[in-house]
Formats: sequence, C-alpha cells, structure tokens
Amino acid sequence: MFRKHGAAIADADQIVHESLKPSGKAYRRVLQLLGSSILKEDETLDFKAMAELVFQESRVRESLESIVHPIVLDEFKKQIRTCQKPILILDIPLLFEAGWKDLVDRVVVVWTPSFLRLQRLLEKKRFSKKDLIRRFKVQIPLRKKRLLADFVIDNSGSKNQTQRQVSTLWKDLQHVYNSIRQ
Repeated sequence: MFRKHGAAIADADQIVHESLKPSGKAYRRVLQLLGSSILKEDETLDFKAMAELVFQESRVRESLESIVHPIVLDEFKKQIRTCQKPILILDIPLLFEAGWKDLVDRVVVVWTPSFLRLQRLLEKKRFSKKDLIRRFKVQIPLRKKRLLADFVIDNSGSKNQTQRQVSTLWKDLQHVYNSIRQ
C-alpha cells in the first residue's frame, strides 16, 4: 500500500530469501549449519524443513540469525544510502528483536489481534498452528511493539479500512520528511 503512494520498500524477508538461494550470500553457511536434510532435489533450501529445525532449538535459530542478519543489515544500509525516493519503508518484522531501531527515523507497527493474525495465517495454509505459535513465541508480542511504535496501523478491519489508515499515515510521513529536510 505504501508503494502505491510512492514509497521505496526494502523487505527483510525478501532479502533473506535472496540470500538463501543457491547463488545467495548465506546459502553455503546455512547449509553447513543445518545439514543436507534441508535440501530439496533441485538444491534449493526447504524452508519448511528449516523452520522445523530453527524453531525447535533457540541455539540453532540464533546461529541462523547470526548468518542472515548481517546480510540483511548491510542491504538495508545500502538501500538507505542509494534510495532516490524521499521515503524508504524498511519492512523489518524483527526490528526490535534484532536491535535495529536506530536504523529508522520512525517506527510503524501494523497491528492485528493475535487470534485474528493466527486465523489469517492458518487460512493461507503455509504453516500449522503449532508452527505459528512457535514463531510467535520468539517475537516480541505485537501488543508490546505497538507501545514502542511512533505510528500504528490497525489491520483488524477490512482492506479498505487499512488503506485509509495507510493514506493518512502517508500524509503524516510526508510531513515528517518535509520537516526533517528544512
């Protein structure tokens, strides 16, 4: 939605996925860490198998993060330096967990009640309820992130309601940008 308004977007998940491709910066190190059981026949990484290992053992998750987080951070810094648009949105689900708050000028949290977030993710059928709960447990709860945010978008309503909030917030962000430039 922000992209439609003209923002540049840098997405942590996309950067991680790129780094985990066979030609990516993290591929070999992750393969060494997790072993060949996470490989598909085409030599790509099986993300479901990875998740099983990573979310069962915090030490393994932390080791994986020590590989991919520096790659993501370097890419964000590069995009911040080279961005040609006035506003760059860094989509960082683990902003607080990674300790990267100083990387951004303002924090926007997209909030949804836990039960609704779980329901929506289960409808996408990418993860089991057990997998999602394990993922939620390693993150700071959204209710706490909401308190740390400069802006909150309530994503519990319709897509149109969310779009209206994004449009309003976009105007606020442009105002912040203009005041910083002056």
